[in-house]
Amino acid sequence: MVTLLSRVACSILVALSSAFVSLSVAQSPKPASRDKAGPLVGTWRLVEFWDRDSLAAPVVYRYGQRPTGYFTYDATGHLSIQIMRGPDPFRTDTTRGESWFLKASPDELRRAVQDYRAYFGTYTVDAAHGIVTHQVEGDSRGLYTGSRQERRYRLVGDSLIIGDDTTNRRVLLRVP
Repeated sequence: MVTLLSRVACSILVALSSAFVSLSVAQSPKPASRDKAGPLVGTWRLVEFWDRDSLAAPVVYRYGQRPTGYFTYDATGHLSIQIMRGPDPFRTDTTRGESWFLKASPDELRRAVQDYRAYFGTYTVDAAHGIVTHQVEGDSRGLYTGSRQERRYRLVGDSLIIGDDTTNRRVLLRVP
């Protein structure tokens, strides 16, 4: 009797596990296919990044006038974005070790956060409307984690331009 109950319990657990896995896969965002995302697939080097509130407002270079970083879109629909201030990003003395931030001043911490941004997740492309949507899984600042970030884009030769050219613009060059 115990053996029969064990077998029934195992069968139920296997069935429930299979159903859960199937449900999880069905609810996961579909990554971009090679056909739909083809033009964006690759690694792009950041060369320009600015924002402003309106046409009348001044341009704000959040990462300096020569930012650095990479936007990577892979053929499986995953993305990784890293942006750093240029040409003089925040640096700390390497002798302070990996836990330097535990004894850092508020100014050092602020500068470290201001000078670097990264996030990762999946993406989809609506080529007909020139929209790439980033489904953010993790963000170095926590601001975008779990959100969908829609971005206008266009390709000009080997340049990827993200933004509306009015309130924001990111220019990236394809890495050969």
